Amino acid sequence: MLFKGLCRAAAILAILAVLASHRAGAQAEPIAGLDKYVEDAMRTWQVPGIAIAIVRNDSVLMARGFGFLQAGQPARVDDQTIFAIASLTKAFTAAAAGMLVDRGAIGWDTLTKALLPDFRLRDAWVTDHLTLRDMLTHRTGLTGGDWLRLSGQNDRAEILRQMRLLDFDASFRSRYLYSNLMYLAAGEALAARAGTSWDAFVRDELFVPLGMLRSSTSACALRGMSNVALPHELTKGKPAVVPRLNLDNAAPGGGISASVSDMANWLRMQVADGEFGGKRLLSHAALSEMHRIQVPIAFGAVSSSRYPEIRFMGYGMGWFALDYRGEKLLRHSGWIDGFRSEAALLPDRRVGIVVLSNRGNQEFANDLPDVLRNWILDRILAGPSVDWSKTLLVAAEKGHREEEENRKKLYASRRVGSRLPRALPAYAGTYSDSLYGHAVVRAQNGRLTLWFGPRHTAPLEYWDGERFMARWENPSYGEQEVTFSVVDGVPTQLESGGIVFRRKSNETSTAHYASPSVSCAAAAK
Repeated sequence: MLFKGLCRAAAILAILAVLASHRAGAQAEPIAGLDKYVEDAMRTWQVPGIAIAIVRNDSVLMARGFGFLQAGQPARVDDQTIFAIASLTKAFTAAAAGMLVDRGAIGWDTLTKALLPDFRLRDAWVTDHLTLRDMLTHRTGLTGGDWLRLSGQNDRAEILRQMRLLDFDASFRSRYLYSNLMYLAAGEALAARAGTSWDAFVRDELFVPLGMLRSSTSACALRGMSNVALPHELTKGKPAVVPRLNLDNAAPGGGISASVSDMANWLRMQVADGEFGGKRLLSHAALSEMHRIQVPIAFGAVSSSRYPEIRFMGYGMGWFALDYRGEKLLRHSGWIDGFRSEAALLPDRRVGIVVLSNRGNQEFANDLPDVLRNWILDRILAGPSVDWSKTLLVAAEKGHREEEENRKKLYASRRVGSRLPRALPAYAGTYSDSLYGHAVVRAQNGRLTLWFGPRHTAPLEYWDGERFMARWENPSYGEQEVTFSVVDGVPTQLESGGIVFRRKSNETSTAHYASPSVSCAAAAK
């Protein structure tokens, strides 16, 4: 153990020496007018802080922060500021699988049941034929079930167990359907074959060799760290801090946090065909498999508006592949509560771009990472000069107006003057769903409160009939209609967001329903 620790320390020191040679000059403006465009666009999109890196070949052309860790506070973002990168994590999970493929430990088409013998889906035939490739390319026919990870009631093992209850949204291998849960399953499958945890494998085999020394797979690791961006959402038109989402229970699909300098090293490895610091981490064959289209994607007006002259689009493994102004583009976005991110590669030019921001999409979409990606791409490719901030703002405003119209329709449906049909305590109790767990209603201090996992608590405002409006305490989640069904004067079930919870008991304690994976005292490691 001591020898292994000394070797790791020596490796880290060697990496730091390599990084130092690339940090010099990284703060210069690599494209004329970039700084001003970023600062103007940040004000337009109301994003408190952002960090950008641009790499070419093995050089970091830029790794710099703009704005603030927290709105209204003086601490500024720099190249070492930690952001949640959300679904940019998926490419790390795919790369970890690629490393095991290179070693002959698994194949892309290894059956999942050989890696996770107890894993089941609703369809037995699909269970028997599901492969690692299927999970990494979003072609399983499953796309739902996100409440399994977001409610905070389940750890990784329980999420995998509950996936047997999920309904398929399309036939197996028929088309692309994005699934966060399948990336969790893929991460746990490769970890089982490696004989370690996904977290440890990513740390030891990717973060350490790449010098990503401020990166982590766990939100719990951020406790006590300095220079960490706070998550924000627009609340009543202004960015406000929201609780940090702990995705440790589904980290292989979106749990990594990193600085933009760390992400620059990740991109350097990608554009260098799998090499970094003179060491090969991924073979050409493995990286090519990740970067090539595995499943085609039909694109429409939205994609056409963001990617001029687009002719093709598909998904590889952790990367979307498409064309941008006649060049192959690999990209992926990330979004969780309070954060938006974007990574892009021009593989033929050996160029990489990453944009990290500390505002999410609640109330009004945060398209700033897409704006800056396109603005930078246009100048690298000497394309037409497009004000992408103005262009995408028009689309975002249209979407916002549509959401407001839907909200007005909902409020217009309320029967004004309706009286509560029964005393509030009659609604109190635990309501359960076999797939999504428990919803607990409490009657306290003259009002009802809904608890749906440790991340989702909301007062219930009486609406009309048996309808209530849940206004989540975390503004990331907005508001949601809750409807009770009553039999013989007794509420027997509640429905919210298309999920029906049936009354289980009059119990209103929640202590035994929360997963330990959302507690930093017992994080999934």
